[in-house]
Amino acid sequence: RVRKGGWAELVVNGSTQPTRRAASARVDCFGPVSKPPNESAEMTRSSIPWARMLGEGVVIVGSILLAFALDAGWDRLQEREWERSQLSSLHTELEENLGLAERSIGIHGGMERGLVGLREWSLASPPGHEEALPARQVNALFSFRTTEFSLGAIDALVSSGDLGRIRSEEIRRVLTMWRRELGDVREKETLALQFAEMVLMPALAGQGFAGDATLVRPPTWTPPEDARIAVRASPEFSDLVASRIVHERLAIQNLERLAAETRRMLELLEAEMAR
Repeated sequence: RVRKGGWAELVVNGSTQPTRRAASARVDCFGPVSKPPNESAEMTRSSIPWARMLGEGVVIVGSILLAFALDAGWDRLQEREWERSQLSSLHTELEENLGLAERSIGIHGGMERGLVGLREWSLASPPGHEEALPARQVNALFSFRTTEFSLGAIDALVSSGDLGRIRSEEIRRVLTMWRRELGDVREKETLALQFAEMVLMPALAGQGFAGDATLVRPPTWTPPEDARIAVRASPEFSDLVASRIVHERLAIQNLERLAAETRRMLELLEAEMAR
């Protein structure tokens, strides 16, 4: 073999001819000549589709972020729909309770006026004077009106722990105050009813201030229009009637305060639902 011009040639009969191997590759005396290292790296880098890979990565990341955004948006929509449903139920229930409170205020006002008239009669009459008075007027001594408020939606919201899901802090605060106010009204109504049934009725019956059987009727019983009850005037009788007047006036004040809180709560709910 003779190296000539970088090609391996075979001397045959005094002439040189390229070998098959030499035709395919450059060689030196130690074997094939390899390509420069930097040439191979450049070819490798140029063969990687960086632009396409970057574009695909952006699409994948964008798809993931979009999925998260859609999921979060759906959750917010569901939560808002739940809140609207709860606020609507609360609004309906509070409107009903406001009507109950206003009717009870009117009833307590009528009973107070009847009791005031009864006490004025007793104070104006000589002690021991007995007179048959309208049964409805006398029956106010033993009939204390308690208001049965509706609390289904409110109690369900509080007992389930979902009250905190209502976004408006003002609504949560006022609703908590409203329930506390209602509890106070109920407690005072119960005390007034117990006084009428367990203190006032036995005291009058035992002292003979009223001898009609209607006195032992349930407090919710309404006497006929023409029914009359014999009542005897005395300082003790006037004092007992005065105690009932105090209970009626306290009931009116408590219900008026509760009604005001209810109206405020309704305004807050309406403003929130309008958003």
